[in-house]
Amino acid sequence: MFVSVICYIGIGSNLGDLSANINLAITKITSSPDVASFRVSRFFTSEPLTHGNDSQPWYLNAVLEIQTTWPLQALFTQLQKIELDMGRKRRAKWEARVIDLDILFYGTVIYDDTQLRIPHRGIPQRRFVLEPLCDLAPDFLHPEYQMTLSEILSSAADPLAVHPLEAL
Repeated sequence: MFVSVICYIGIGSNLGDLSANINLAITKITSSPDVASFRVSRFFTSEPLTHGNDSQPWYLNAVLEIQTTWPLQALFTQLQKIELDMGRKRRAKWEARVIDLDILFYGTVIYDDTQLRIPHRGIPQRRFVLEPLCDLAPDFLHPEYQMTLSEILSSAADPLAVHPLEAL
């Protein structure tokens, strides 16, 4: 049997009913018998990272912390299946999406192949990821940078707006 690990999953949506999309993704992930426990950050609205596609609506973002026995590749496959089941179409990078699920951390594992990079390489530059991560684990030590998430957030130069929602 595989040993359980704590991992953090970034969740975002900017098409359709954003809150419903995120809640459905959380339910799909956490209803698996491979997930022993979970916590969810507050929800945050965030200005889209467009890379030139400036017509996108704002995102709703959250981070899900799970304790799971899924091996890393199995978790990645499961998240891609959930995205597909929820109607995500991968036509172009940086496009609007019904749901986006990214493994941010898988314990303290450092992993890199052609499909997957753990820790997610965008964490230090993206407040829309750091804000909800710090909601759950401000003292988590980034395994590559050897800084806590709150330290990384305090030095993030991301100019895009990120706002917590008090209640949904």
